[in-house]
Amino acid sequence: MRFFALLALCSAFVSCAYEGYYPNKIEDPWVDDYDHDGTKDSDDNCLGIWNFEQIDSNDDGIGDACDDFTDTDGDGVVDLYDNCKLVQNMLQRNTDGDAFGDDCDTCPEIPELPYPVDSDEDGVQDGCDNCPFDQNLDQADDDNDGIGNVCDRHPGMLG
Repeated sequence: MRFFALLALCSAFVSCAYEGYYPNKIEDPWVDDYDHDGTKDSDDNCLGIWNFEQIDSNDDGIGDACDDFTDTDGDGVVDLYDNCKLVQNMLQRNTDGDAFGDDCDTCPEIPELPYPVDSDEDGVQDGCDNCPFDQNLDQADDDNDGIGNVCDRHPGMLG
């Protein structure tokens, strides 16, 4: 009998506590927080993805949790999967199969390393540079021998 009296008392206590805690009178904190991360949608830097801390390491206004879903060049391919993040290339064509799409690859027929090497820092990757250790921005090769004029000992003469 004591057990049932105790059970009734606990049920009444829990019921009272529950009614006081979750009535319709209190504001629902999730109404304006679609992803339930505790930040109102109007202030959320990654709307739709739970990111409680709202970290934005690169200060671009987009939370780190959403950076992978950014499309910097606006071509419809998110940066995570885009082989030319700064150049629009919706088709993602990549003739040589390296990490760079043809539209932003300075050497689209020759595969480069994931981090292209440009020894002379002229903007042309060594694999396509006709003078890889001397800067030659225009890649001029008057005698068409494959050696750029800048480093060709005999420019204008084949060989």
